[in-house]
Amino acid sequence: GGISTGHHIVMRIGIKPASSISTSQDTVTFNGEPHSLSTKGRHDPCVLPRAPPLVEGMAALVIADAAMRQRARAGEARLQVLPENGPAAKKARTA
Repeated sequence: GGISTGHHIVMRIGIKPASSISTSQDTVTFNGEPHSLSTKGRHDPCVLPRAPPLVEGMAALVIADAAMRQRARAGEARLQVLPENGPAAKKARTA
């Protein structure tokens, strides 16, 4: 029972590139002077290097939310915390 059996959590994620906005946009320069910004053609930035921390953070929030929901349903005594991987965790599993 519980949220997970202790196995690794595997996700498949697809990321759509952020598209360029071809509409002219009003902005200002660093000096505060009005300026118009427009893009010709496609200049999609690659957001992939920024994705892993966002995905990891969102996954952590979702798992924490699920743990809190289970705790609210079952009570504090039924929430099980699994040991992390490592020498101490291996000793705990074999003991």
